[in-house]
Amino acid sequence: MTFLLLALLAHVVADFVLQPDNVVESKGRQKLGGYLRHGTVVFVCSVAAFHLYGLGAALLLAAAISLAHIAIDWLKNLVDRGASPARSLGVFVADQCAHAAVLLAAQELANTSVVHLSDKVVWFYQEVLLPKTTVALAPAWVGAGLSLDRALVVAIAYIVAIFAGAVVVRRVLDAFSISVEPRLATNAGRYIGMVERVLMLTLVLVDALPSIAFVLTAKSLARFQELNDMRFAEYYLVGTLTSACVALAVGVVAAAVLPAL
Repeated sequence: MTFLLLALLAHVVADFVLQPDNVVESKGRQKLGGYLRHGTVVFVCSVAAFHLYGLGAALLLAAAISLAHIAIDWLKNLVDRGASPARSLGVFVADQCAHAAVLLAAQELANTSVVHLSDKVVWFYQEVLLPKTTVALAPAWVGAGLSLDRALVVAIAYIVAIFAGAVVVRRVLDAFSISVEPRLATNAGRYIGMVERVLMLTLVLVDALPSIAFVLTAKSLARFQELNDMRFAEYYLVGTLTSACVALAVGVVAAAVLPAL
C-alpha cells in the first residue's frame, strides 16, 4: 500500500501543484517542449517518492511512469482538441483514470519484482539525517496511532482537495458555460475556494460534519449583495456546490481508508 500511496502523492504533486498554465497550454498545442517539461517534473517527483526503495528501482519505475504519463497526456490532448467543454470534462476524468491505472500497474510490477524499502536509505534518515527528530517524534507518532501510510493518505487528500479541486471546479463551470465579469471572478475567489475545501476536508476528517454549514453560510454572507446578479448567482452556486462536493468526496474516501491502515 505504501508504494501506491507514494506513487499517487508524486502524481498529484506533479499534475496539479507543479504544472503551470503555460505548460498546460503548450501541451494543448501539442508542443514537444510542454510534454518534455511536464515529463521531467513527473520523473523527478517519482524518483523522490520511490528513492526509499533504492536509487536503481526509483529510476527504473520513475522512467516507466513518466513515459506512460506523457503518452496518456498526448492522447488526451489529441482527443480533447476542439471538444466541447462538457466533453472536455469527461476527457479529463478519463485521463486521470488512465494515470491511476498506470500507477496500479506500477504497483503490480513492484510487487512482482519484490521491491522493498532500502535498509540503507532508511538507516540514513534515521541515524544520519534526522536522528534527534526521529527520537523526539516517535512517542507522539505512536501515541497518536500514526503511520507512514496514514500520513500519505492525509497529504494526498489535502493536495487533491486544494489543487485538483480547483481544476474540477473550473472545468465544471466551463461545462455549464457559466462565466462572469472579470472583476467578479478574481484570484481571491479561487483562493477562498481553496481555503473552503481545506476547512471542509478537515471537518470531515475530525467527524464534525454539521460545522460545514457554517463555512458555507459565512461564504454566502460575504457575497450576499453580488447574488442579486443572476449570472453571478449561477456562477457562485455551481462553483461553491462543486467545490463542496469535491471536499466532501475526498474527505469521505480518506476517512474510510484511514481506519484500515
